[in-house]
Amino acid sequence: MEYTPRLIIFKKSLENLLKKYKNIGKIYYPIKTNSARELVQIISTNDCGFSVNCPYYLHFLVDECQIAADTILYDNCAATAQELEEVKKKGVKFFVIDSYESYDILKNWKDTSFLIRFASGTKGNEKYGTSSPTLIEHASTHPNFAGISFYIPSSSFSFISFKSMMDSILNLGLKLDYVDIGGGLDGLLDNADYRNLIEEYRKKQLFLELILEPGRNLINPCSKIEATVIQKRTVNDEKWIHLDVGIYSGLIDIYIENKELRIVGNGQKVIPYKVSGSTTDSADFLGTHLLPENQKIGSKVNIQNCGAYVVDMCARYSGAKQIIVKIDERDIMDADMDF
Repeated sequence: MEYTPRLIIFKKSLENLLKKYKNIGKIYYPIKTNSARELVQIISTNDCGFSVNCPYYLHFLVDECQIAADTILYDNCAATAQELEEVKKKGVKFFVIDSYESYDILKNWKDTSFLIRFASGTKGNEKYGTSSPTLIEHASTHPNFAGISFYIPSSSFSFISFKSMMDSILNLGLKLDYVDIGGGLDGLLDNADYRNLIEEYRKKQLFLELILEPGRNLINPCSKIEATVIQKRTVNDEKWIHLDVGIYSGLIDIYIENKELRIVGNGQKVIPYKVSGSTTDSADFLGTHLLPENQKIGSKVNIQNCGAYVVDMCARYSGAKQIIVKIDERDIMDADMDF
């Protein structure tokens, strides 16, 4: 039996989805979503940039993956002066900032540009981003000012939240080179209202180019995880199965997004199973799922739409297994015929 857990990335699906996003704007893939080397190679060869949030990923991309530093957007509003200097020396020329402290550093740098992060959370409860237009108005006169960046979490991304942020930027009365959108991006590809709204703002000359940072929305539809049932238990008349992948193997996304597991055996009677990872930690619990009744040790599990963060959030805690990565050249819909 092949080693599991395995993350399978479907190259054809990924490239097709990248093309759809590129039809809307310029892509800077947030590397923290999934930094598998194989994935980095596919994204870089499809003329996309990378959004980086710490020196670790910067060194990984530039030194280990040979990614050109001028294709990187450095997006860490909490970066110290020393960190910013280190990033600049590495060759990065594009930054996201949200404070006068960072602006006072970047304004003296030649051959660089910056975006101002505009807060999208409740006023007074923002982790990053300025909720006041004062910094934006002040920085907008600087030749290195390139535009506005904002982030809407997947949990609150909607047409209304998207329009509200774009209207707020429009009300600043600035002509921008870029508007950068990070976060969920839910519905941006398949909802005509989004596309019409983007074209409306483009015609109003709000921006010259849109930047998109698709993370979870790019990776999850193009990947799956193969795992194995390693234990069965009946506790308090409830059936449990344990997999060789779980929260500490990087499956935090299945918990956050309330995803469903799919196990080989279509057409069988399904019953509720409590599903956990391999560790004894109580947090390593993936929820209750309706699965084929006759589960056995060694049964193959196909967890779809859950490739985000599985490489980068893996831990050795309590013996959790490391996920390996495989590239499948096919479309994920064709691969579904295997199951």
